Amino acid sequence: MKRPSTALVGTGVLALVAGLVVVGRSPDVPGALVIRTTVATSVVDASDAAESTPLATSSTTSTTSTTLVTRAAVVVAVANATDERGVAAAMVDRLRAYDYLSVTALDAVAVTESTVVYFAPGFGTVAQRLALDAGLSVDAVAPIGEAPALEDDVLTQLLIVIGTESL
Repeated sequence: MKRPSTALVGTGVLALVAGLVVVGRSPDVPGALVIRTTVATSVVDASDAAESTPLATSSTTSTTSTTLVTRAAVVVAVANATDERGVAAAMVDRLRAYDYLSVTALDAVAVTESTVVYFAPGFGTVAQRLALDAGLSVDAVAPIGEAPALEDDVLTQLLIVIGTESL
């Protein structure tokens, strides 16, 4: 095995981190998803290595699991932020087909361009699943504090604001 050059040895510690995310169905909670994240880290300490000695290495692997709440257990509001009538109601129908049971349609105060799923604290991953169910990218999510004003007050965990780009 070829040793790294002296220039690389002088840099000290080199770390390699690789991650893997696996999404699957929960065997314990019908309709829930389980997200398993595995991170493997390998550290090479080259700071004190002499040319004739092997490099010191260490490796660790950790796995964490997250079970998402079922769609039926999530409270969702859908706000129409366009000038076209019925947009929020159509999204409510789409989400009910995915087994979201507590879904409400309402209107935003102003027209917006972007369609975004806003989430209450602790619901970021659930918001990403909702975005996919709504036909959006998982990147179309933001904290609920960034949501535009609505015509009515609503108590919700997730809020979809449908903008003109979705028409």
